[in-house]
Amino acid sequence: MTDGAPSDSEPDASPTGDDPAPPVDHVVDLLRDEIDDAGAVGFVAVGADTPDVRYLSGSATVGDRAVVLTPTDVALSLPPTTPFDGGDPVESPLPVARRTGDTPVGRHAAALLSDLLGGDADDPTGRDDAADPGEVGGTVLVPRDLPHDAALYLDRAGYDLASTPALATARASKTPGERDRLCEAQRVAAGGLGRVASKVDPDDDDRADLDTDSLRTAVRTALAAAGAVGVDRVALSPTDASESTEPLDPRRPLVVELAPRLPSGYHARFVRTLVADSRGGWERRAHVAVTSALRVAAGELEPGVDADAVRREAVAELGSFGFTPSTGTGGDGATTGDGPDTTDTDADVGTDAVADVYGVGLAAREPPLPERGESVPAGAVVAVDAAVRDAEEGAVRVADLLVVGEDETTTLVDLPRSLNPTVYRDFDP
Repeated sequence: MTDGAPSDSEPDASPTGDDPAPPVDHVVDLLRDEIDDAGAVGFVAVGADTPDVRYLSGSATVGDRAVVLTPTDVALSLPPTTPFDGGDPVESPLPVARRTGDTPVGRHAAALLSDLLGGDADDPTGRDDAADPGEVGGTVLVPRDLPHDAALYLDRAGYDLASTPALATARASKTPGERDRLCEAQRVAAGGLGRVASKVDPDDDDRADLDTDSLRTAVRTALAAAGAVGVDRVALSPTDASESTEPLDPRRPLVVELAPRLPSGYHARFVRTLVADSRGGWERRAHVAVTSALRVAAGELEPGVDADAVRREAVAELGSFGFTPSTGTGGDGATTGDGPDTTDTDADVGTDAVADVYGVGLAAREPPLPERGESVPAGAVVAVDAAVRDAEEGAVRVADLLVVGEDETTTLVDLPRSLNPTVYRDFDP
């Protein structure tokens, strides 16, 4: 097993496959197996641009959608018109059934299911009226987060609902095509870091006037120009700046946290800490600790391991460098839910070393999740995120995406982890 140790070269990510992402045929087959094993009559997922529905439909359209699946047929319920989520349209390979007027998506899904089960397999466009109670009946598998109104429409149509984690489980393991999309997103994030690095370059005479507001605007512009349609997080954390318009202190650590989303729906997860005028000392020791924690976590990652066990090993490694470790997980307040929280360095939390390990894909944070006690499957792409923070000194944090293979764990995109901004300034997405 390799620890994914980065080099000081340009970002490198070799193509890993050319299959579609999301892999619709793959997950449809998986869900049909689940239907058969449960003795159910079908599967229904309903939502707007939720990761589950996007994964199953393979579509980048926005708006309320539903996927209705039976042992023999499948249909995608869409509104009368379907704008796309930026970039080029990503059409679904599924047969489309368009709703008319303001027909609720849950009502249409129940009608579609009854039509497909009633033998109208050649015309999966369905009806706009709700299915009559008891018309077909049987058990329908649904995700845990099925909207309440959709559950009511299915119940009214005579179906019993049973929750299944099958879709979330399928999403936790990434296909080669999905890893390609995540590589693309990670490269865009690297370009955003390059923009930050070029502006905090110690040789730049204009650096003295730089503040986090102008820097954040420049990063968002760079990410959008590189193809990002959503920037879920651009966090810049100079811990000595009480106002975002105050000039940055080049001697203080600047945490750069980027999570751009591309038109494919896939996210990046990329955190680095830059010190333009480092004097060594605390930030150097903290940086050695967090990079060592990432290497330890990478060494622990293998198929079947508990995500929280890996997180605890990373925290223990931080503690071995003399930093007070956190005892919490990513979901109990030790982190923001998007990784260790380094934006608030007040000493009231009593913690100065935190780590997180979680999946990244169509959601910025998704299974496997440490707070749920979930194990890491083969093929998972996980973020390993480690931070040390101090009320006086600031914060040092690094995060990377790792691919958990059957035989080894590797970094998704090989990027340096240096504190020196000049290492990153030539990155170009």
